[in-house]
Amino acid sequence: MSGNDARNFTPWSIETYKKPGVETALLELQDKCDFNVNIALWACWCAEYYGAIEELLLRKAIDMTARWNRDVTVSLRRARRAVKAADGDDKLYEDIKSAELAAEFAEQEILIKLIEAALSEASTEDNSRRRAAKNLTTYASLIGAPSRPGFSIHLLETLIEGVYQSDETAGTDSDA
Repeated sequence: MSGNDARNFTPWSIETYKKPGVETALLELQDKCDFNVNIALWACWCAEYYGAIEELLLRKAIDMTARWNRDVTVSLRRARRAVKAADGDDKLYEDIKSAELAAEFAEQEILIKLIEAALSEASTEDNSRRRAAKNLTTYASLIGAPSRPGFSIHLLETLIEGVYQSDETAGTDSDA
């Protein structure tokens, strides 16, 4: 790690997006392959400053941004494109574009908080939890669980938290 602060992701992403070919490639991946531009940039930023992202963390990023992206960002993008296609009001177009950009930055905050949490946990989390997370994530992938309704990384995290909780905090839930 270079000691880079996770709060530097947004300025990094803005500058990176402006580089030749980056915007075009990201928008093509977004439009043709349902890529989330913020997650793609975040993955590159993490690789540059922190190294590879474990599969569990990447899946968590996908889970945590999915609803926001679908319900807010994509809705604003559709509205902006519809106004442009209809040769609509320029002010309305710019207002929607600004709201879409604000939604993108709000999504980046989700990713920033995720990496901050992961970095702080990485120093205190014991190896058994990390190995369990990796094993469970791999297992879930092998059986196709992520494509099934109701699956969430949160369920795996809840399981891991339950398995590795200390005896003092262990509940007395014996109805299972």
